[in-house]
Amino acid sequence: MKDTLNGIKIIDFSHRLPGPFASYLLANLGADITKVEDQKFKDPFIAGSFPKIDASFKAWYEQFNKDKKITRLDFNSETIKDEIAKLISEADALILALPEKVVLKLGIKEAIKECKKPLTCIELVASTEGTKSHMHDLNALADMGILSVHIEGRSEKFIAPPLLPIAGIAFGNQIALNILAGMIKTQSDQKAVFSKVGLFESTQTMFGPFWSEEVRDQKTYLHTGRYPCYGIYRSKDGQYIALAAVEEKFWQKFCELFKLGELDAFDTNENGSKTKVIDALSNLTLSEIKSTIGNHEICLSVS
Repeated sequence: MKDTLNGIKIIDFSHRLPGPFASYLLANLGADITKVEDQKFKDPFIAGSFPKIDASFKAWYEQFNKDKKITRLDFNSETIKDEIAKLISEADALILALPEKVVLKLGIKEAIKECKKPLTCIELVASTEGTKSHMHDLNALADMGILSVHIEGRSEKFIAPPLLPIAGIAFGNQIALNILAGMIKTQSDQKAVFSKVGLFESTQTMFGPFWSEEVRDQKTYLHTGRYPCYGIYRSKDGQYIALAAVEEKFWQKFCELFKLGELDAFDTNENGSKTKVIDALSNLTLSEIKSTIGNHEICLSVS
């Protein structure tokens, strides 16, 4: 599918994660992506405080944008509206995530109106319902309630957020999906498509099926580390072991290999199966664990 979107031109007026990640996905399908940045301020992932406090931002920027054309323009130039209009006139779709005052200064809306071919324009917002004007990944997860899965059973006064910005990643996927749907619509109707995609609503769309009323009340999540068969353990030499022996055949083989006897994979007793697994793995080095596993497939991964 890498050449599916060959010849499709997309202008990305976004920054940070969701928009650039969406255009990264579209670039992987062959689309010709031009990412437009202010030559003075650039993308916050490579300019300002973000890359100074965390090197991952710069690495993400490079990964998201490696197959795009980065066009840096002087947003205060006297010719900026003409430059923007030319870019838009050649585009099939736009990803738009700029403050309204910048949109006006660049003349983006006027350029869209004057474009002779039907465009798909997707604007990124915090919420399409207008209930939120600003939010980040963590806010979206908290506001829809799914963050409780991450904190279930924990009592620390400070809890680190999930490793990756999963709501932002989901947002990027939703943006790319809307771009594709919009382009299909423009081809069939020969009319421009304008729509807004909200971080909050995309989080609901992507994660809502995992967070239904029936599920959220049962408090038996596998993914909270409740059960001994599915979790992350530490070896004697401080390495991490990911165990996901959910199926009975894998759990039984795991218990057999580590001489644990017959343990309940879904035991929730405080001093039950999980404690025995912790004791067994924490008394073995990583190399000893690898040696014990051998060539057996038991859904156990070592770092």
